[in-house]
Amino acid sequence: MANENIKFRVSEELLREFEDYNRQVVKFNNIEEARNFVFQIWPRIKASEKEIIAVNPKYWDRLVRLLAINEILIMMMLSDNDVIEIFQKDIIWYFRDMMENIDLWEKVRGKLITIFDYVARDEFKEKIKKALLVNIEFITENKIIRNDTDYPPTIKDWLLDYTSVIGNGKADAIKMNEYFIQSRNFQTLSEKSKIAIRTLLNLFEKIKRTSQDPDGIEESVDIIEDGEKKILGDGTFQGYDQRVVDLVKKFEAAGLIEPEEKELVAGQIVPAAVSGSEDSTQIVLAYRGDAKFANTIKQAEAKLARATGGDKMKLRDEFFNAVQLKNIANAVAAFRLLAQGNDLMNFMAGDARLNKFLLSVWTKKYGPAFVKEFSAKPAEPKFVRAFLQYVLQERLNMSESDAARIGAQLGNILVNAGAAKYEQMAYFDVAGKRFKWFE
Repeated sequence: MANENIKFRVSEELLREFEDYNRQVVKFNNIEEARNFVFQIWPRIKASEKEIIAVNPKYWDRLVRLLAINEILIMMMLSDNDVIEIFQKDIIWYFRDMMENIDLWEKVRGKLITIFDYVARDEFKEKIKKALLVNIEFITENKIIRNDTDYPPTIKDWLLDYTSVIGNGKADAIKMNEYFIQSRNFQTLSEKSKIAIRTLLNLFEKIKRTSQDPDGIEESVDIIEDGEKKILGDGTFQGYDQRVVDLVKKFEAAGLIEPEEKELVAGQIVPAAVSGSEDSTQIVLAYRGDAKFANTIKQAEAKLARATGGDKMKLRDEFFNAVQLKNIANAVAAFRLLAQGNDLMNFMAGDARLNKFLLSVWTKKYGPAFVKEFSAKPAEPKFVRAFLQYVLQERLNMSESDAARIGAQLGNILVNAGAAKYEQMAYFDVAGKRFKWFE
């Protein structure tokens, strides 16, 4: 890490500045600032641990708390072991300092989506579950009373109280509500503590589900059937409110909405539940793709992660090499790591080599107007789609369906990294049983 040998000098004033600023980072879910703290600032702090503790041991405790908060924000960028450690001993900071602003499941979902192998993903969820079941942090003030015995109000003991009533199997919303209504332990809590326990138990139930079934897969899959857009997510089909879709079209026709605004609005449309005749299992299988190919990508991703060590520039170099050598596995793995590191859009916008190359290629391919717009706003969704399409199909010779499927997977990673406007990258065409790019 850069500047790792420069000692970090701490004071009460500096700590308060850090804490005040960190509250804003949490409030606005600022991934980049959280990443900067964890990967750039923390190594300097860690190198000065002895000196900080010598000045004031409580300073060190406060800094460790800031680390935990920022790590929760960028959970998808952490190693598996670091995430498990959070759930063993640091997740309490979410309930104390982040619950009002951050959706815990969305952070966990973002991490799970980075695990390409669905069997490995299930195994990782089981590790999270076990980590929670040994967590002895106090999550509420009230003691838990069970069978005339008092238990400390730890995360572990709340989960044990819950399973003593509900059982260890999967519980639906109705069964969970039975616990909330009937449990005196829950009913006597403050409103804030009730929200904390609901959040904990909802997470606990979600990680019980297997990612290999449609009702447990963490990704959302856009589909189109008979011209109607729907989303497969959490095992149900949802459809966009057609009134909002029509309104966006009218604004576009009247010149009242910019293309990037259309992208953003389309990604934020609140879905309404609809019935669907699609075979959700087949759609999920299509989204996952060939198991052998997926395993190859998984291995390439792990190898690239080790080789680059989180260094953005090294990863970009590996991407260029993979494309030049037409190494599909390494190129796709690099795309996934760039997306997980929240660097794919920065890569397009700020890498001089890539920018120069795309300007040359796209001038011939799409014309000067397209290139002018790209130069002004290179990270807009339509340009990210065009970039993926060009690399995967034209440079790596992948079929449109396979390329668009990779695009859909990358879109899910980007959305779970906090970039909501990249939601609609590609969709599954039910009639043709293939993936296509959104226009």
